[in-house]
Amino acid sequence: KGFPQLQEHYAMLGVPDRVTAKVMTQFGHNYNFVSREVMYHFFNKHLALGLDEPVIEEDYKPLTTAELTVWDSDHPRPASGGDYERSLLRTMTEASDQQLAQLEPKDAASLAGFREIVGGAFDVIVGRSLPAADSVQLKSVGEESKGDYTQSKAVLRNVPHEEEIPLVILHPKKWNKRVVIVLDEAGKSALFDAEGKPQALATSLLAAGSAVIAPDLLYQGEFLADDKPLEQSPKVENPREFAGYTLGYNPALFAQRVHDVLTLIAFGKAYRGENPSVDLLGQGPAAAWAAAARAQAGTAISRLAIDTRGFRFAKLGSTRDVNLLPASVKYGDLPALLALGAPGELWLAGEAEAALPLARATYKAAGAQNNLATEASPANQQHAVKWLARPGNER
Repeated sequence: KGFPQLQEHYAMLGVPDRVTAKVMTQFGHNYNFVSREVMYHFFNKHLALGLDEPVIEEDYKPLTTAELTVWDSDHPRPASGGDYERSLLRTMTEASDQQLAQLEPKDAASLAGFREIVGGAFDVIVGRSLPAADSVQLKSVGEESKGDYTQSKAVLRNVPHEEEIPLVILHPKKWNKRVVIVLDEAGKSALFDAEGKPQALATSLLAAGSAVIAPDLLYQGEFLADDKPLEQSPKVENPREFAGYTLGYNPALFAQRVHDVLTLIAFGKAYRGENPSVDLLGQGPAAAWAAAARAQAGTAISRLAIDTRGFRFAKLGSTRDVNLLPASVKYGDLPALLALGAPGELWLAGEAEAALPLARATYKAAGAQNNLATEASPANQQHAVKWLARPGNER
Protein backbone atom coordinates (compact mmCIF):
# COMPACT_ATOMS: atom_id res chain seq x y z
CA LYS A 1 0.00 0.00 0.00
CA GLY A 2 2.85 2.39 0.74
CA PHE A 3 4.99 1.34 -2.23
CA PRO A 4 4.12 4.36 -4.46
CA GLN A 5 5.19 6.71 -1.68
CA LEU A 6 8.40 4.74 -1.23
CA GLN A 7 9.16 4.99 -4.95
CA GLU A 8 8.48 8.72 -4.85
CA HIS A 9 10.82 9.14 -1.89
CA TYR A 10 13.67 7.33 -3.66
CA ALA A 11 13.01 9.38 -6.79
CA MET A 12 13.34 12.58 -4.76
CA LEU A 13 16.71 11.30 -3.54
CA GLY A 14 17.77 10.80 -7.13
CA VAL A 15 18.13 7.00 -6.89
CA PRO A 16 14.83 5.62 -8.22
CA ASP A 17 16.52 2.41 -9.43
CA ARG A 18 17.47 1.41 -5.88
CA VAL A 19 14.01 0.34 -4.83
CA THR A 20 12.15 -2.60 -6.32
CA ALA A 21 9.31 -4.52 -4.79
CA LYS A 22 6.61 -6.95 -5.70
CA VAL A 23 3.81 -7.50 -3.23
CA MET A 24 2.54 -11.07 -3.00
CA THR A 25 0.51 -11.16 0.17
CA GLN A 26 -1.70 -13.89 -1.24
CA PHE A 27 0.85 -16.45 -0.08
CA GLY A 28 0.78 -17.74 3.47
CA HIS A 29 4.48 -18.57 3.19
CA ASN A 30 6.47 -16.23 0.97
CA TYR A 31 9.66 -18.18 0.38
CA ASN A 32 8.07 -20.10 -2.49
CA PHE A 33 9.03 -20.46 -6.15
CA VAL A 34 7.37 -17.19 -7.21
CA SER A 35 9.05 -15.22 -4.43
CA ARG A 36 12.41 -16.83 -5.09
CA GLU A 37 12.18 -15.83 -8.75
CA VAL A 38 11.84 -12.17 -7.72
CA MET A 39 14.82 -12.59 -5.36
CA TYR A 40 17.00 -14.06 -8.14
CA HIS A 41 16.45 -11.03 -10.35
CA PHE A 42 17.06 -8.65 -7.44
CA PHE A 43 20.38 -10.31 -6.60
CA ASN A 44 21.37 -10.50 -10.26
CA LYS A 45 20.86 -6.77 -10.65
CA HIS A 46 22.22 -5.39 -7.39
CA LEU A 47 25.07 -7.88 -6.93
CA ALA A 48 26.02 -7.61 -10.60
CA LEU A 49 26.02 -11.38 -11.08
CA GLY A 50 25.82 -11.05 -14.86
CA LEU A 51 23.29 -13.86 -15.36
CA ASP A 52 21.03 -13.93 -18.38
CA GLU A 53 17.49 -12.87 -17.60
CA PRO A 54 15.00 -14.10 -16.87
CA VAL A 55 16.80 -16.12 -14.22
CA ILE A 56 15.08 -19.49 -14.14
CA GLU A 57 15.40 -21.72 -11.12
CA GLU A 58 16.96 -25.04 -12.08
CA ASP A 59 16.03 -28.41 -10.68
CA TYR A 60 18.13 -29.40 -7.71
CA LYS A 61 20.00 -32.67 -8.05
CA PRO A 62 20.53 -34.24 -4.62
CA LEU A 63 23.96 -35.59 -3.79
CA THR A 64 24.36 -39.30 -3.33
CA THR A 65 24.88 -40.88 0.07
CA ALA A 66 28.54 -41.49 -0.78
CA GLU A 67 29.01 -37.83 -1.74
CA LEU A 68 27.36 -36.62 1.46
CA THR A 69 29.15 -38.97 3.82
CA VAL A 70 31.98 -37.45 5.83
CA TRP A 71 32.61 -40.27 8.29
CA ASP A 72 35.07 -43.01 7.36
CA SER A 73 37.65 -45.24 9.04
CA ASP A 74 39.93 -42.26 9.64
CA HIS A 75 37.07 -40.03 10.78
CA PRO A 76 34.59 -42.23 12.69
CA ARG A 77 31.07 -41.07 13.43
CA PRO A 78 30.87 -39.51 16.95
CA ALA A 79 28.48 -40.73 19.59
CA SER A 80 24.88 -39.58 19.27
CA GLY A 81 21.46 -40.08 20.78
CA GLY A 82 19.61 -38.66 23.75
CA ASP A 83 22.07 -39.78 26.43
CA TYR A 84 25.03 -38.34 24.53
CA GLU A 85 23.24 -35.03 23.88
CA ARG A 86 22.40 -34.69 27.58
CA SER A 87 26.02 -35.46 28.45
CA LEU A 88 27.24 -32.88 25.93
CA LEU A 89 24.91 -30.25 27.36
CA ARG A 90 26.15 -31.01 30.87
CA THR A 91 29.74 -30.62 29.74
CA MET A 92 29.00 -27.32 28.01
CA THR A 93 27.08 -26.06 31.05
CA GLU A 94 29.85 -27.01 33.46
CA ALA A 95 32.45 -25.26 31.32
CA SER A 96 30.29 -22.13 31.11
CA ASP A 97 29.54 -22.20 34.85
CA GLN A 98 33.26 -22.43 35.63
CA GLN A 99 33.94 -19.38 33.50
CA LEU A 100 31.14 -17.43 35.17
CA ALA A 101 32.31 -18.50 38.65
CA GLN A 102 35.71 -17.00 37.90
CA LEU A 103 34.01 -13.64 37.47
CA GLU A 104 33.21 -13.35 41.18
CA PRO A 105 34.57 -9.90 42.13
CA LYS A 106 37.66 -9.72 44.30
CA ASP A 107 38.76 -6.14 43.67
CA ALA A 108 37.85 -3.08 41.60
CA ALA A 109 39.18 -4.56 38.36
CA SER A 110 37.34 -7.89 38.68
CA LEU A 111 34.22 -6.00 39.75
CA ALA A 112 34.35 -4.08 36.48
CA GLY A 113 34.67 -7.38 34.61
CA PHE A 114 31.69 -8.84 36.50
CA ARG A 115 29.57 -5.83 35.60
CA GLU A 116 30.65 -5.99 31.97
CA ILE A 117 29.84 -9.69 31.48
CA VAL A 118 27.04 -10.45 33.93
CA GLY A 119 25.66 -6.93 33.96
CA GLY A 120 25.83 -6.84 30.18
CA ALA A 121 23.90 -10.12 30.03
CA PHE A 122 21.12 -8.73 32.21
CA ASP A 123 21.06 -5.56 30.10
CA VAL A 124 20.00 -7.81 27.23
CA ILE A 125 17.77 -10.10 29.31
CA VAL A 126 15.81 -7.23 30.87
CA GLY A 127 16.00 -5.17 27.70
CA ARG A 128 15.48 -1.71 29.16
CA SER A 129 17.43 0.94 31.05
CA LEU A 130 16.22 3.91 33.05
CA PRO A 131 14.08 6.17 30.81
CA ALA A 132 14.73 9.88 30.54
CA ALA A 133 12.67 12.02 32.91
CA ASP A 134 11.08 13.96 30.06
CA SER A 135 9.78 10.72 28.49
CA VAL A 136 7.49 10.12 31.47
CA GLN A 137 4.18 11.94 32.00
CA LEU A 138 1.71 11.83 34.90
CA LYS A 139 -2.02 12.27 34.43
CA SER A 140 -3.94 12.92 37.64
CA VAL A 141 -7.24 11.10 38.12
CA GLY A 142 -8.14 12.64 41.48
CA GLU A 143 -6.79 13.80 44.84
CA GLU A 144 -8.25 13.68 48.37
CA SER A 145 -7.06 15.22 51.59
CA LYS A 146 -6.77 12.64 54.37
CA GLY A 147 -5.65 14.92 57.20
CA ASP A 148 -1.93 14.33 57.61
CA TYR A 149 -1.52 13.24 53.99
CA THR A 150 -3.12 13.45 50.57
CA GLN A 151 -4.14 10.43 48.52
CA SER A 152 -3.94 10.71 44.74
CA LYS A 153 -4.85 8.41 41.90
CA ALA A 154 -3.03 8.82 38.61
CA VAL A 155 -1.83 7.17 35.43
CA LEU A 156 1.87 7.29 34.63
CA ARG A 157 2.74 7.14 30.94
CA ASN A 158 6.00 6.13 29.28
CA VAL A 159 5.54 8.13 26.10
CA PRO A 160 8.12 6.53 23.73
CA HIS A 161 6.97 3.01 24.58
CA GLU A 162 3.25 3.89 24.78
CA GLU A 163 2.91 2.24 28.19
CA GLU A 164 0.62 3.29 31.05
CA ILE A 165 0.80 2.43 34.75
CA PRO A 166 -2.10 3.08 37.15
CA LEU A 167 -0.83 4.15 40.55
CA VAL A 168 -1.73 5.67 43.88
CA ILE A 169 0.36 8.28 45.69
CA LEU A 170 0.22 8.96 49.42
CA HIS A 171 1.96 12.24 50.21
CA PRO A 172 2.57 13.35 53.84
CA LYS A 173 2.13 16.99 54.75
CA LYS A 174 5.56 16.87 56.43
CA TRP A 175 7.55 15.39 53.58
CA ASN A 176 11.20 14.42 54.06
CA LYS A 177 12.06 14.55 50.32
CA ARG A 178 12.00 10.77 50.03
CA VAL A 179 9.85 8.57 47.81
CA VAL A 180 9.27 4.88 48.53
CA ILE A 181 7.94 2.77 45.66
CA VAL A 182 6.11 -0.24 47.11
CA LEU A 183 5.95 -3.31 44.87
CA ASP A 184 3.63 -6.21 45.59
CA GLU A 185 2.17 -9.21 43.74
CA ALA A 186 -1.29 -7.76 44.41
CA GLY A 187 -0.44 -4.36 42.95
CA LYS A 188 -1.46 -1.11 44.57
CA SER A 189 -4.40 -2.70 46.42
CA ALA A 190 -1.89 -4.32 48.81
CA LEU A 191 -1.39 -0.89 50.36
CA PHE A 192 -4.96 -0.84 51.74
CA ASP A 193 -7.25 -2.95 53.89
CA ALA A 194 -10.74 -4.15 52.91
CA GLU A 195 -12.21 -0.76 53.87
CA GLY A 196 -9.74 1.15 51.70
CA LYS A 197 -7.65 2.45 54.59
CA PRO A 198 -3.85 2.38 54.42
CA GLN A 199 -2.39 -0.67 56.14
CA ALA A 200 0.44 -0.63 58.68
CA LEU A 201 3.20 -0.55 56.04
CA ALA A 202 1.80 2.57 54.40
CA THR A 203 1.01 4.36 57.66
CA SER A 204 4.51 3.66 58.97
CA LEU A 205 6.12 5.04 55.83
CA LEU A 206 3.91 8.14 55.99
CA ALA A 207 4.71 8.62 59.68
CA ALA A 208 8.40 8.53 58.77
CA GLY A 209 7.77 11.37 56.30
CA SER A 210 8.06 9.40 53.05
CA ALA A 211 5.83 9.80 50.04
CA VAL A 212 4.51 6.37 49.04
CA ILE A 213 3.87 5.24 45.47
CA ALA A 214 2.13 1.92 44.80
CA PRO A 215 1.53 0.83 41.17
CA ASP A 216 -0.40 -1.74 39.23
CA LEU A 217 2.27 -3.22 37.00
CA LEU A 218 1.34 -5.02 33.80
CA TYR A 219 -1.43 -7.60 34.43
CA GLN A 220 -2.07 -6.40 37.95
CA GLY A 221 -5.10 -4.68 39.45
CA GLU A 222 -6.69 -2.40 36.86
CA PHE A 223 -5.22 -4.46 34.02
CA LEU A 224 -7.37 -7.44 35.07
CA ALA A 225 -11.00 -7.68 33.98
CA ASP A 226 -11.97 -10.13 36.75
CA ASP A 227 -9.57 -8.79 39.41
CA LYS A 228 -8.02 -12.27 39.74
CA PRO A 229 -4.23 -12.64 39.77
CA LEU A 230 -2.72 -13.82 36.51
CA GLU A 231 -1.99 -17.55 36.81
CA GLN A 232 0.00 -17.92 33.58
CA SER A 233 1.88 -15.48 31.40
CA PRO A 234 0.34 -14.67 27.99
CA LYS A 235 1.54 -16.59 24.97
CA VAL A 236 1.40 -16.39 21.19
CA GLU A 237 -1.27 -18.70 19.81
CA ASN A 238 0.33 -21.69 18.12
CA PRO A 239 -0.68 -25.33 17.75
CA ARG A 240 2.66 -26.44 19.20
CA GLU A 241 3.49 -25.65 22.82
CA PHE A 242 6.90 -24.03 22.54
CA ALA A 243 8.04 -21.08 24.66
CA GLY A 244 10.23 -19.77 21.84
CA TYR A 245 7.20 -18.77 19.77
CA THR A 246 6.41 -16.20 22.46
CA LEU A 247 9.69 -15.46 24.23
CA GLY A 248 11.78 -15.56 21.07
CA TYR A 249 9.98 -12.44 19.87
CA ASN A 250 8.50 -10.78 22.97
CA PRO A 251 9.93 -9.76 26.33
CA ALA A 252 8.93 -11.98 29.26
CA LEU A 253 6.21 -10.62 31.55
CA PHE A 254 8.82 -10.36 34.33
CA ALA A 255 10.92 -8.09 32.12
CA GLN A 256 7.88 -6.00 31.19
CA ARG A 257 7.10 -5.46 34.85
CA VAL A 258 10.70 -4.39 35.44
CA HIS A 259 10.24 -1.92 32.57
CA ASP A 260 7.26 -0.50 34.48
CA VAL A 261 9.36 -0.19 37.65
CA LEU A 262 12.06 1.68 35.73
CA THR A 263 9.41 4.11 34.49
CA LEU A 264 8.28 4.61 38.10
CA ILE A 265 11.87 5.27 39.19
CA ALA A 266 12.27 7.94 36.50
CA PHE A 267 9.07 9.57 37.72
CA GLY A 268 10.18 9.33 41.34
CA LYS A 269 13.46 11.08 40.60
CA ALA A 270 11.53 14.02 39.15
CA TYR A 271 8.72 13.94 41.75
CA ARG A 272 7.45 17.46 42.44
CA GLY A 273 10.61 18.82 40.82
CA GLU A 274 12.57 18.12 44.02
CA ASN A 275 14.99 15.37 42.89
CA PRO A 276 14.12 13.31 45.98
CA SER A 277 15.73 10.14 47.23
CA VAL A 278 13.95 7.15 45.66
CA ASP A 279 13.71 3.80 47.47
CA LEU A 280 12.21 0.45 46.48
CA LEU A 281 10.45 -1.98 48.80
CA GLY A 282 9.17 -5.44 47.88
CA GLN A 283 8.87 -9.04 48.96
CA GLY A 284 8.77 -12.45 47.26
CA PRO A 285 8.66 -12.17 43.45
CA ALA A 286 8.23 -8.40 43.84
CA ALA A 287 11.65 -8.38 45.51
CA ALA A 288 13.07 -9.88 42.33
CA TRP A 289 11.41 -7.16 40.21
CA ALA A 290 12.95 -4.57 42.51
CA ALA A 291 16.40 -6.17 42.41
CA ALA A 292 16.34 -6.31 38.60
CA ALA A 293 15.24 -2.67 38.43
CA ARG A 294 18.04 -1.67 40.82
CA ALA A 295 20.56 -3.52 38.62
CA GLN A 296 19.39 -1.47 35.63
CA ALA A 297 18.80 1.87 37.36
CA GLY A 298 21.98 1.96 39.44
CA THR A 299 22.41 5.08 41.57
CA ALA A 300 18.93 6.35 40.70
CA ILE A 301 17.83 4.07 43.57
CA SER A 302 19.03 5.23 46.97
CA ARG A 303 17.93 2.27 49.09
CA LEU A 304 16.50 -1.13 48.31
CA ALA A 305 14.62 -3.03 51.03
CA ILE A 306 13.50 -6.50 49.99
CA ASP A 307 12.46 -9.80 51.52
CA THR A 308 13.13 -12.37 48.80
CA ARG A 309 11.50 -15.24 50.73
CA GLY A 310 14.05 -17.43 49.01
CA PHE A 311 12.77 -16.62 45.50
CA ARG A 312 14.80 -18.15 42.67
CA PHE A 313 14.13 -18.29 38.95
CA ALA A 314 15.56 -21.82 39.02
CA LYS A 315 12.65 -22.96 41.22
CA LEU A 316 9.98 -22.06 38.64
CA GLY A 317 8.37 -25.11 37.13
CA SER A 318 6.75 -23.83 33.95
CA THR A 319 7.62 -21.74 30.91
CA ARG A 320 4.26 -20.03 31.48
CA ASP A 321 5.18 -18.92 35.02
CA VAL A 322 4.50 -15.18 35.35
CA ASN A 323 7.98 -14.68 36.87
CA LEU A 324 9.96 -16.56 34.24
CA LEU A 325 12.99 -14.62 33.00
CA PRO A 326 14.82 -16.59 30.29
CA ALA A 327 18.61 -16.92 30.73
CA SER A 328 18.52 -15.47 34.25
CA VAL A 329 19.58 -18.77 35.85
CA LYS A 330 22.62 -19.11 33.60
CA TYR A 331 23.91 -15.69 34.65
CA GLY A 332 23.54 -16.21 38.40
CA ASP A 333 19.81 -16.02 39.18
CA LEU A 334 18.64 -13.56 41.86
CA PRO A 335 22.00 -13.50 43.73
CA ALA A 336 23.62 -12.01 40.62
CA LEU A 337 20.99 -9.27 40.44
CA LEU A 338 21.60 -8.45 44.10
CA ALA A 339 25.34 -8.29 43.43
CA LEU A 340 24.85 -5.97 40.45
CA GLY A 341 23.21 -3.48 42.81
CA ALA A 342 26.48 -2.88 44.69
CA PRO A 343 27.47 -0.47 46.13
CA GLY A 344 23.89 0.74 46.59
CA GLU A 345 22.39 0.37 50.06
CA LEU A 346 20.50 -2.92 50.47
CA TRP A 347 18.39 -4.36 53.30
CA LEU A 348 17.98 -8.03 52.52
CA ALA A 349 15.77 -10.56 54.26
CA GLY A 350 14.60 -14.04 53.40
CA GLU A 351 18.04 -15.37 52.47
CA ALA A 352 20.19 -17.97 54.23
CA GLU A 353 23.81 -16.97 54.78
CA ALA A 354 24.88 -19.72 52.39
CA ALA A 355 23.16 -17.83 49.57
CA LEU A 356 25.04 -14.57 50.16
CA PRO A 357 28.70 -15.15 49.13
CA LEU A 358 28.38 -13.42 45.75
CA ALA A 359 26.61 -10.39 47.17
CA ARG A 360 29.08 -10.09 50.04
CA ALA A 361 32.06 -10.48 47.69
CA THR A 362 30.70 -7.82 45.34
CA TYR A 363 29.98 -5.31 48.10
CA LYS A 364 33.46 -5.94 49.53
CA ALA A 365 35.07 -5.42 46.11
CA ALA A 366 33.12 -2.16 45.83
CA GLY A 367 34.36 -1.08 49.27
CA ALA A 368 30.78 -0.93 50.54
CA GLN A 369 30.41 -3.83 53.00
CA ASN A 370 28.44 -1.58 55.37
CA ASN A 371 25.83 -0.92 52.66
CA LEU A 372 24.60 -4.53 52.85
CA ALA A 373 22.32 -5.23 55.81
CA THR A 374 20.78 -8.69 56.23
CA GLU A 375 18.06 -10.07 58.44
CA ALA A 376 17.13 -13.66 59.07
CA SER A 377 13.80 -14.90 57.78
CA PRO A 378 10.99 -14.44 58.59
CA ALA A 379 11.41 -10.71 58.27
CA ASN A 380 9.34 -7.96 59.81
CA GLN A 381 8.23 -5.26 57.37
CA GLN A 382 8.48 -2.65 60.09
CA HIS A 383 12.20 -3.41 60.29
CA ALA A 384 12.47 -2.55 56.61
CA VAL A 385 10.57 0.71 57.17
CA LYS A 386 12.86 1.62 60.05
CA TRP A 387 15.93 0.88 57.93
CA LEU A 388 14.62 3.00 55.06
CA ALA A 389 13.77 5.89 57.40
CA ARG A 390 17.13 6.12 59.15
CA PRO A 391 19.10 9.37 58.66
CA GLY A 392 21.43 9.87 55.75
CA ASN A 393 19.02 9.00 52.94
CA GLU A 394 17.80 12.49 52.15
CA ARG A 395 18.74 14.47 49.05
